[in-house]
Amino acid sequence: MDISNAELQYLLDQQMEKYIAQMRKALQELGLDKKRKWISQAEAYRLFGKTNVKRWIERGQLPVYSDGDGNRKRLYVADLERVASKNNRKYGKNDDK
Repeated sequence: MDISNAELQYLLDQQMEKYIAQMRKALQELGLDKKRKWISQAEAYRLFGKTNVKRWIERGQLPVYSDGDGNRKRLYVADLERVASKNNRKYGKNDDK
């Protein structure tokens, strides 16, 4: 049975769509599909401790971004998780209490 490149591409696309749908469903069940990309600096303080977050920022390990008006500070969650893991801090572990 010979199959054309177009038919093969169609079959691969169909399988890929099924795979993507399964992955989205798995992420949704785990609650990871709604994960925020940005977090306020105040929320980072609450979750990781103000002392820790300020130290990471001062050391240049954690970049801080300002909103358009420059009044609110935001942190990229992926950066925060990376720095926290390097410093043996767990998400939601606040030592400032």
